[in-house]
Amino acid sequence: MPKNETKTREELSRKLLNKLSATDKKPNQVFSLARLPLFHFFHRLWHIIFIIPILPFVSGFHFILILRRIFSSKPVFRTENCYGKKGNLITVKYFNTSTFSNLALFYYVVSGKLNLIGYSMNTQREIGDAFIYDYAPGAINLWYIRSASRTAYEGIKETDKEFVSNLLLKAELNPSLISFIRLVKAEFLLFIRFLVARAFRSLQKVKYLPHLIDPIFLFNTRLRNVSMQQTLEQIKNTINNRDYLSSTPTRRKIYFVNPDCFNKTFAQANADYRKILTESSPSDWIFADGIGINIAVDMLGYPKNENINGTDLLPRLVELAAENNFSLFLLGAREGIADKMKESLTSTYPELNIKGVQHGYFNWETESAGIVERINALKVDILLVAFGAPYQERWLEKWFPHLNCSIAIGVGGLFDFYSGRIKRAPRWLRDIGLEWVYRLLMEPRRMFHRYIIGNPLFLSRVKHIQKTAAWLTSKIKKASKKHDLQIIDFSQLGIIKERHTALVDIFPLMADFCVQRQIPVCLLADSEADARKCNRNLSLIFPELMFLPKMPAEKNIFCLIISSSLNNPEMEILKTENYHAICLIDKRFISEFKQITILD
Repeated sequence: MPKNETKTREELSRKLLNKLSATDKKPNQVFSLARLPLFHFFHRLWHIIFIIPILPFVSGFHFILILRRIFSSKPVFRTENCYGKKGNLITVKYFNTSTFSNLALFYYVVSGKLNLIGYSMNTQREIGDAFIYDYAPGAINLWYIRSASRTAYEGIKETDKEFVSNLLLKAELNPSLISFIRLVKAEFLLFIRFLVARAFRSLQKVKYLPHLIDPIFLFNTRLRNVSMQQTLEQIKNTINNRDYLSSTPTRRKIYFVNPDCFNKTFAQANADYRKILTESSPSDWIFADGIGINIAVDMLGYPKNENINGTDLLPRLVELAAENNFSLFLLGAREGIADKMKESLTSTYPELNIKGVQHGYFNWETESAGIVERINALKVDILLVAFGAPYQERWLEKWFPHLNCSIAIGVGGLFDFYSGRIKRAPRWLRDIGLEWVYRLLMEPRRMFHRYIIGNPLFLSRVKHIQKTAAWLTSKIKKASKKHDLQIIDFSQLGIIKERHTALVDIFPLMADFCVQRQIPVCLLADSEADARKCNRNLSLIFPELMFLPKMPAEKNIFCLIISSSLNNPEMEILKTENYHAICLIDKRFISEFKQITILD
């Protein structure tokens, strides 16, 4: 959270406290203070009036669950604890269903235990959050909205503090009719954003995964899946661990991909760009940027962490750099843009050390070597390259071995935003994943093809990945009816090459299918230790899926076998012993999942 926002919040809290605790109240002040209880009364009244039309539907849904309870013995409710008004721990009940479970919370809005719209229902406390609990938590809250769109970078407590200070504290400082109307308007707009967030949540295909994992996969590309805070910590560690005297210093490249980037990889002219993404080193990071990618990974069943993009990362990155005396170099954009960006950043962060700038309109063939020498001479920690994809990735792949900076980041059009040339969408639009609409309105001619044509094209290509999974599951169905062995080599499948996909992309959908059909999975790796590591990780990621530690002794038990190669010794046993199984050959699958990180 930026320092100026924290100071504003503290000032609002102090003003309200002083106003409420004043001892020498004059008659007009007493009358003014009497408005606050009335303000609270009408605020709660509008919440109840708003949900009255919804209550018949809630009651009907409740009645259906009671009938289900009679016939199936499945409980109607599940309970959870959270902190309520005055910081007391309270117990609330949700409907015991995968959808519409939150409808039960409307009962608590009527009883006054919850507000319709408020801060999040959480079980975390920290020093300095007491002013939040002067109110009741909300069945609808800002944290839910931002977490659904993966933009909750500030964390749950900071988000709650932002909501309370920006809406409730400001209104209570002047509890007038105008303040009440503004508050109702803001809360109604928050409700609309909540409906969009619910739509995002409903898109995820595989809902039983208990853990976030890092990385996740899309179009055979390894995507980092960590939070904003984890990203900043890892950048800090990378720079601090840098040893200029070491022959193998800690260094890494960072790229961002959006639907337009993936669309470009399907053009033959960009085959090298596709190779950069699909064959990136694990030491380099590729982050998924944009609502289109969020929808895509939801369609494939991967649980997605926060949306890490260059525009949201930069203010936090420069704050990190200013605090730790990390130096930057700005390379790219039109002439003068990088200079304006430097002026803007250093005016906000006077301690920030930007050692140099260079526009991107130079001869890359003849002048790059000289620019690299200049960057090296300045001993820069972080290099920001703004050429746009795929040009910045190509340039960095060629010249990064010659650079001595710790971090090099391809940031696309970032300089245009922070130089002031292009205005960014307001936060509420970003919270619901509609920043692209704002950009389309600002630059319709430039962005029309990217968003209006490109986004549907991208999602249709993701749909083709789903169809690949459906094709493979149909193969498994047919194989389960026959008592023979079927081997499918992914490296030889035209459908896989054409769709730029791999087994790592579609495995959550495959796992979901195997859980439904109760088909066990067995892994065959060149190393038994690799198979054990992969088995252990997959068992944690997909707890409902049965993994066999080795090939079943009973040959008639149908199972899905994943092997890293055709030359595995156990493959010969499979062929000669007439096992009843379908075997998928994919050299990347086991190597990726044996080293995957399971996040709490």
